Amino acid sequence: MIITSWGDDFAHSVSSPQLPGIVAAFDDLPSPAEVHSLAVEAGLDPDGSIDGHMEFALEIEGDTFLLRARHDARFDDRRDVAHRIERALHTDAGIREYAETDSLGDKVVVAALPNDRLRDVMATVLVDQPVTIGCVTNPGTLEFIGISMASTVEYRRTLADMDLTSSSTVGELMLRANGAEPSDVVQHERVLVGA
Repeated sequence: MIITSWGDDFAHSVSSPQLPGIVAAFDDLPSPAEVHSLAVEAGLDPDGSIDGHMEFALEIEGDTFLLRARHDARFDDRRDVAHRIERALHTDAGIREYAETDSLGDKVVVAALPNDRLRDVMATVLVDQPVTIGCVTNPGTLEFIGISMASTVEYRRTLADMDLTSSSTVGELMLRANGAEPSDVVQHERVLVGA
């Protein structure tokens, strides 16, 4: 379930890749119990696990960026990464351009930790939706990589090309994709996931 904050003067919306459209809207941030009840009412398995993700809508230079982070025990760490990504988006036109626009006209950026598994990071992403992952690597460098699960997209490499799977971590992907000298902000080529 994805809880989206559209800004201080707007309601929070709740959506899910498994369900069409916005499932509900709340004036205030919904509690985990409210989200769980909503998911069950919408038809998701009450005994299954429901992953929560926070998403923040940012309007920058006429583009809408949806900055997303998995909400679990490591959410505070991911929120720190999200703050760094937000600063980079505001200050670096190259990063804004690097993030791909999806079919709804939004640019989805996921804040991840190096040990996050790719399948968990991609859990909220639709098959035809391009996404950009932002991660702070060991030397403290903020790195971005664009990925997609759409087999119709011509990306330069697949996970299999790099001897990776959906069980691999974001850190492993960044390491395998890194062909450039470290700098303050690194952008990699794009990768096809799950093909």
